[in-house]
Amino acid sequence: KQWYQRRVRGSLLLMLSGHTSAVSSVDMSTDGHKVCSASWDKTVRVWDLHAGTYRTQGPRIMYEHEGCVSCCKFASDNEKIVSAGYDKTVIIWDAMATKKRHQIRAHGSWINGVAMSRDSKWLVTCSKDRTIRMWNVRDADKMPVVLHNKLSMGYKYTECTDCSRTFKVEQRDLIETGEELTQCVYCRMPARDYYLNAGESAADLKAANADMIQQSPVLQDVAQEA
Repeated sequence: KQWYQRRVRGSLLLMLSGHTSAVSSVDMSTDGHKVCSASWDKTVRVWDLHAGTYRTQGPRIMYEHEGCVSCCKFASDNEKIVSAGYDKTVIIWDAMATKKRHQIRAHGSWINGVAMSRDSKWLVTCSKDRTIRMWNVRDADKMPVVLHNKLSMGYKYTECTDCSRTFKVEQRDLIETGEELTQCVYCRMPARDYYLNAGESAADLKAANADMIQQSPVLQDVAQEA
């Protein structure tokens, strides 16, 4: 619920409903445009107050937690949401795409609260296991706990020799190249001058880029993700 504060009492402006069990936590983005909510129904939901899409389409729902979600929090840049709960895990979400970025099995018991530093580098969690833990999540892809979770799912990860970005190596990449990849998808992109040459139209440049993507399965994946 959103309230307008008066001297004596508040006036109800808005009521959001949709969770199928108790709502355990709520937070608002720093610009006031969005609200995220956590619930015992194992979901985190994002309500777009600025665009008002929740009225016709409902909230964006994120389902990755395996147990009741106890807390959720926007990062100060509003680009990420952090949630945690009774499954002992912390999930960092992309607030715009409402997709999971990282998942960390952070504690030995359920997690009661989360907080993130203003620069989004540090994450603090507290739990029923009587501990408070601090995590460096700026380089989350390199965290041993994150790498372990991904490796346990059968993924193979390596570090790009050019930009040091951690990237996933798929079986089809090994089949196509015949050798293990050492560069991430962005560093493997063919170099090209993206400015128009004399006598070249925007349509010509677009067609050339389309041909380049068509010839490379790697670039096709990038185009689909974009």
